[in-house]
Amino acid sequence: MADTIIRTVELGVAITDAALDGDMTVVFADLLVDGPGRCPGCGVVGVYRDRVERRVSDVPVAGYPLLLRVRVPRYRCVYDGCARGIFVHDSSRLARPGASTTRRCAGYVVRRLAIDKATVAAVARELGRSWDTVNAVAVAATEQLLLCAGPVRLDGVRVIGVDEHRWAHVFGAEGDGFVTVITDLTAVVAGQGRARLLDLVPGRSAEALKTWLEARDQGFRARVEVVAMDGFGGYKNAATAAVPDAVTVMDPFHVVALAGHKLDLCRQRVQQDTCGHRGRSGDPLYRVRRTLRTRLGLLTGTHAVIRSCGVPLPADGSVISSGWIGCRLAGSATSLPRRHHSVDVTGSARERSSSGGLAVTAKAGPARPTRGCLRPRVSRRRSRAGSRGEPG
Repeated sequence: MADTIIRTVELGVAITDAALDGDMTVVFADLLVDGPGRCPGCGVVGVYRDRVERRVSDVPVAGYPLLLRVRVPRYRCVYDGCARGIFVHDSSRLARPGASTTRRCAGYVVRRLAIDKATVAAVARELGRSWDTVNAVAVAATEQLLLCAGPVRLDGVRVIGVDEHRWAHVFGAEGDGFVTVITDLTAVVAGQGRARLLDLVPGRSAEALKTWLEARDQGFRARVEVVAMDGFGGYKNAATAAVPDAVTVMDPFHVVALAGHKLDLCRQRVQQDTCGHRGRSGDPLYRVRRTLRTRLGLLTGTHAVIRSCGVPLPADGSVISSGWIGCRLAGSATSLPRRHHSVDVTGSARERSSSGGLAVTAKAGPARPTRGCLRPRVSRRRSRAGSRGEPG
């Protein structure tokens, strides 16, 4: 009955007993064998010697971690010419050699991380294992999924997305712990599905993406029409060199992030020009810093909010108001379902703003190097007793 409930038959074990160890459920089981095992060195059938216990974590039961303590037969090799004197029965159906989790744990970890959007730390608590163990299981399972899919996963790919991700947070990791994530966005652009993971490449350089693209066949590179990425020039150069016929674009997330960053630079510059110091709690521009970055759909009485904070209205043609128009319309344009609608909205932004919309934002930010000019003032302000200035 217990084997049916916990489905341990799938793992090739039979439950003999169970116990509770704090929050851990411990299940004792015997490995199911169909006869004496053969020596992995010479292939001769061994003679039964004794049993050893293998401990592996399985999927949680009733919300608590489950530990399997499986007794595995051990044999003695009778062939004199074999260097291996003692060996254990093959338990690869239960878990990989040397692994501390069962094979079906890999599928559980991938589902929790990819579908349920759980964190690695949360899954580690569910399994009663460390963060590093669960992360290693996730990496190995992802690699296995990609290998099982084979070249077929690249069929029909016309739009790919490229971005970096900090995978490893340890010193000395390959590629400084970064990987280049390559996804299939064809279904997303067509409005027919979600993105698919194509591959993970160690590093975040132009060479990493270029090497991956050049390793694909000519038919795949010819089918790629669009490559979406962040603002990193290395990815653009790699895409241009490997797939010259494809259009390189910046994905919506980074478009909005870049527009918001430029708006912040404009606000900080005006703050310095008008007040002569970085933003403080009582300064109008400092109080409006989050309001300027908020989406239009989340604001009520937008113009009244901006006016109450002391920021000129768009009709005044100031840098802040022009940048604010461009930033907000850039966010609205990226959420529209049709591409030509986005072009119309950005065009209307240029018409409505007498100072040039996003162009003003892009030019006004770098005009004054914020970090370089503010560092001396920060040092002097910190030396004053009772100063509580905050970054603008």
